[in-house]
Amino acid sequence: MELSKYFSDIRKRDGQSLSERLEKALERYLSELPENTLLLPERDFAVKIGVNRHTLGKAMDPFVKKGWLERSKRGTVVRHSSERKNVPDGKHADLLWMDEVHPFIFTETPRLPLKIVLYENIPLQKDFWMRAAALFTRKSGRKVEIRWLPRECDTQSGLAEYAARSMCDIVQVGSHLFSFYPEIDEMLIPLPEEILTLFKRPDYRFREFFGEGDLPPAAGKVLPVHCQFWMDYFRCSLAKKFGLDLSEFEAGGYPLEKLWKEASGKLPDGIYFSTNFVTLELASRIPRPAPVTFQRAEAFYRAYYELLSKGAPAGRRLFLHDSRMPYQMMNPEIFHAFNAEQLLRITGHSTTLEAMRASGVFRAAAEPLACMVSFNRKVSMAYAGLGIMKQSVRKEASSEFFRFLLSEEMQRNAASLMFSAPFFKGADSILAERFGLETSAVTKNLNWIRNLNPETDLLASWYGNRAEVDAVLDGRMSVRKAVENTLKNLRECHAELFRQPIQQPIEEGALA
Repeated sequence: MELSKYFSDIRKRDGQSLSERLEKALERYLSELPENTLLLPERDFAVKIGVNRHTLGKAMDPFVKKGWLERSKRGTVVRHSSERKNVPDGKHADLLWMDEVHPFIFTETPRLPLKIVLYENIPLQKDFWMRAAALFTRKSGRKVEIRWLPRECDTQSGLAEYAARSMCDIVQVGSHLFSFYPEIDEMLIPLPEEILTLFKRPDYRFREFFGEGDLPPAAGKVLPVHCQFWMDYFRCSLAKKFGLDLSEFEAGGYPLEKLWKEASGKLPDGIYFSTNFVTLELASRIPRPAPVTFQRAEAFYRAYYELLSKGAPAGRRLFLHDSRMPYQMMNPEIFHAFNAEQLLRITGHSTTLEAMRASGVFRAAAEPLACMVSFNRKVSMAYAGLGIMKQSVRKEASSEFFRFLLSEEMQRNAASLMFSAPFFKGADSILAERFGLETSAVTKNLNWIRNLNPETDLLASWYGNRAEVDAVLDGRMSVRKAVENTLKNLRECHAELFRQPIQQPIEEGALA
């Protein structure tokens, strides 16, 4: 900006002092400069307008006091705004402006962005969260800063430490591990009642997911945003080659138990039915026992071993991985085998699995078939949750963000972008369209999903029965003996759960 336009008349004699004329010229000049403009160094500025450096500095002092200018190590910066251009002299000129006060003075600091720590950073999820942040900023005027949890923070303790160190307002927490880590519980505040009230509306799946009665510990502090469901991909060319019938899956059923029994007699060596024995759990007709009792555990394990026994004696060779590797569900070997038409079925969480497919990790060109979880049993699932940090100075802004995530618009976005189960029932039609199913069938399916309680989820938290699993799959142990051994081992590991005395040997075929 040409300085002569503003300072050419400061030498004219009009009854005012040079200092007064210079101050008025500065006011006109500064009022037209954009905020954050860096002025010339005072020495150069003074030379260009033809005054002494000391005289210029003295004329600028009132503007520094009023907040129009800020002197710093990098120079003098314009800090005025349109609302501040005409601040009157006198007592009002001495007022402190919001951005001159340390933000921790206030419980709410609009000047600072809302900070959120997330670990859902695979492409589909990252796209959703980035879009959510942009939409929230556009609607509320409040900026959102997302920080992705570093991969080295691979424990709940690491998450807690990073969240505290980053001074974030909101953090993502795995609901299925919440109860086991007191440091996670201690760093969060209870969800505001208005948020729980909103979530409990009839058009949300609160009661269906959590049931009646008292909420589990996580639900009182961690907002459920979405829930992944189990999803299968089948290599249809393999099914056709070996005469396996997938028509019931195509019709929206989930006859996995029937298919497992059929495959054990038809698939040759080197062709695998699934990744490992844990992936058959969805075919079990009996829900995981919650709360745990001796009788419920007996019924559960009997049903599970009876299912595994249908594949004996070839059962163990039908799994790509040894049964001692229950968590190996998503490694390169699995996708290589599926692409090479050596593996019939891949199963996993909907968002993760669909992200792998979309990114080309495994190919969908050979007519894979996507199926949702069984329609005829309850399925326990963990959910993606967000909690508000005790250390946050923007708790009201955090609540506002939660209300935004529970809106119909964002619930539909979650279903569309992440292949996740929405808690808003009105978004069921989006999933139905994606999978080519009737909306009513998808709604029925999602209404069966229940909150996973890790304290009572035997299969998820205890694998002390792997020897029995192997023996049943190989035909070396009867179902009766496997159940008897498992209950004995379970009681030794979790004595506090089983106050009843060990029963006599269980009669074959009897369900408690």
